[in-house]
Order: sequence, then C-alpha cells, then structure tokens
Amino acid sequence: MACGFILLDKPHGLSSQQAIYSLRKKLALPKVIKIGHGGTLDPLATGMLVIALGSATKFLGYLLNANKTYVVTAKLGQVTTTLDAEGEILSECPVPELKPSDISDLFEQFTGPLEQIPPMYSALKFQGRPLYHYARKGQDIIRPPRAVHIYELILQNLEKQSFSFISQVSKGTYIRSLVHDMGQTLGCGAHVQALHRSQVDPFLTNQMVSVDQLCLSRLLEIDTIFAHFPSLRFNADEIKKLKSGQKLNASEHQNLTSLKNSSINCLYRAYDAHDNQFIALVKIDEEGRIKGEKWV
Repeated sequence: MACGFILLDKPHGLSSQQAIYSLRKKLALPKVIKIGHGGTLDPLATGMLVIALGSATKFLGYLLNANKTYVVTAKLGQVTTTLDAEGEILSECPVPELKPSDISDLFEQFTGPLEQIPPMYSALKFQGRPLYHYARKGQDIIRPPRAVHIYELILQNLEKQSFSFISQVSKGTYIRSLVHDMGQTLGCGAHVQALHRSQVDPFLTNQMVSVDQLCLSRLLEIDTIFAHFPSLRFNADEIKKLKSGQKLNASEHQNLTSLKNSSINCLYRAYDAHDNQFIALVKIDEEGRIKGEKWV
C-alpha cells in the first residue's frame, strides 16, 4: 500500500484540497488510502505542498513547526480585501521613488521576532468556522496578534510599482500580512502579486515534482523528515513490548550506553533490527526509559 510523502509543485489556481484530488486521480489511489497535506497553500500560490499518503499522514503534525521559504512579488500602491491579487482593491496610493537601500531598511524592520495579525481571508478557525467564511459575509472578526519569526529577507528585484524578494519564515507566518504591513510602513500600501513556496524544512526544492511528473516512485520515505534525529534499532521482543505500551530501560540499550541528560525527551527514529525498516518515533522519558511515541 502507498505510504510516504510527495512534494508537489502546486500549480497556480488550485486549492490545496484540489491538488490532493488531482494527485489521487493521477495515481489512481483507492479511497481507503488516506491523504493529507502539511500546510495550506492559497490558490494564488505555487510551490511546495507536502502531501502524505497512507500511514505517513500520522506524522504530518511534526511538520507544523517547520520553517518555510517563499519567493514573493509585492505589488505597491494597492491594498486589497484578501491582501493578494485575487481580492478587490480597497485603496490606491501613489508609490514613492524607492531605492534598493530603502527596501533594505524596510527589511531590517521586519526581520526577527514580530507580532502579526492573521488576514481575514484565511483558513484560521473562529468558533469552528474558517475566517474566510465571515470575511465573505462582510464580517470583521477581531484577531489577536500571533508571534512569528522572520529569519531572512533578500531583495531580488525592485521596479517602480513592485519588488520581489526571498523570505525564510517560521511556522504560522502569513506572507500576505507581511507584505501588507510592509506597504503600510512605506505609506503606499501593498499586496501579494505572486507567491511561490520553494522549501518546507527539511525538504529540498529539487525534490518537488509537477502534476505531470506524479508517480509512486517519487514517494519519499516517512523517516525522511526525521533525518536529523538519532536512530535506534530494536529486536522483535523489544518492539512487541514497546507496542504494548511497556517501556525499556534506556541505560541497558546497546545504542544508548552513553546516554546523557540532553537526550531526555528527545525523539529517536526507531528501526526494526531485522530488516532495518522504520517503525516508529520513540522518546526517552525523565526516568530514562524508552517509550513509543508514534507508530507507522
């Protein structure tokens, strides 16, 4: 049964759910195979959509904290309802003469930890419904600011009415809100004209495949996203105990004879010693005992 991750280079115009439907149809996957994605991309956006198949869907939650990299084009002089090119224009202002140094100064103000108000046109839930449900009815819901981190902003191109840049950001960052706030700081307003997600850590740009290139041979193994975790191997008896909820003494495990305090509560990739297959994530608790965390 199909199991693993596909990094789809989502085309413009498709919602994340439509992209999943296209993948299921292209690969002729039966309905019994679960499919999910790790991080929504707006229809306007293109780029990396992490899609999990089968038991890999159990591990999508571990991608929630992943940093992401985007290539962004900001249109200056216009504010829209959706904060991107798909919305209606709310206001227009003259664009000042800008130099690359002006954008560099702007980027300095928006690099590092900051608080950001999510856009009304987003999938963020309020009383069980996505915010865009209220936005389409003309309702404005008070949204508390969220703490995000902008790690890097690199200017690619500056024109009279727009500029393009690369942004590396933390989880929960809305690029539309970032561009809107930049436009407010410049005094002319701005919205996202184009957006491409080039990377979701730890995956690489060159691992993406287009809709036309979709095939099961491009599936990435589940443990790909945990390559930075140390690994442990267990025999059949140990696996049976862990699966039943029992804990193993870490100090007696052959791979953990030099266990240090820093390893407590760290996650490990667990493999079957017989066939070297990834079987689970395990954790060492405060008592120094190994317990199962998430099974394939």
